[in-house]
Amino acid sequence: MRRPWVRLFTILLAVGFVYVILVGLGLTGRKHGKAPKRVQELNDFEDPAADLQWATGGYVTMETSTENQTHGKRAAHAVFLLHDQFFPTPTPGAEWKPSIKLSHQSVTSLTQFDWTGWDTLNLDVFNPGEAPVSAILTVTDAKGFRFEAPLVFEPKKVTNAAVSLSLAKKERLDLSSVDSLSLQPDVLNAKEPVELYLDYLRLEGDPIIPVKKKK
Repeated sequence: MRRPWVRLFTILLAVGFVYVILVGLGLTGRKHGKAPKRVQELNDFEDPAADLQWATGGYVTMETSTENQTHGKRAAHAVFLLHDQFFPTPTPGAEWKPSIKLSHQSVTSLTQFDWTGWDTLNLDVFNPGEAPVSAILTVTDAKGFRFEAPLVFEPKKVTNAAVSLSLAKKERLDLSSVDSLSLQPDVLNAKEPVELYLDYLRLEGDPIIPVKKKK
């Protein structure tokens, strides 16, 4: 008579053998890991001398920070100043909309101008304030067409702001010749300058699956 442990070992061995066969046939229901997204970095704010030279009109201060970064060692700390900080001669006058802009003409140049084949434009934003901050992220093509994406940055947390490029294309934006992008928070009712930490500006897309050649 076989010992109990010998019988148990024989059963486990048989079960393992059957499982290996089922895995090979793809019948176990086990899902393969999803392929990672493609990423094209546009600006990571790591180099203070090169990555912070966005156009500000003089109404936004930008500096590197080792706080609230999501990628690499540094983020950009942007402070959008208020209308009354330029009293008694505030400019541009009636409508106060401070913003930051990255373009082909800026010192920090937008080197990746063909966005075809990408799904989203992404930017990580940390709002250190006590209230949500509404903003508009605008992408402009070489023909002057603009796509405006409304965003909301919740307080005390990082928001992965993702702008749909397929939606931008439907709105007549030419993704093959992107000229600039800008970020403009709503400061109309703000009592203090609006602070935001920005990091890891990038394009994201689904992985390209190679087409199998027919035999």
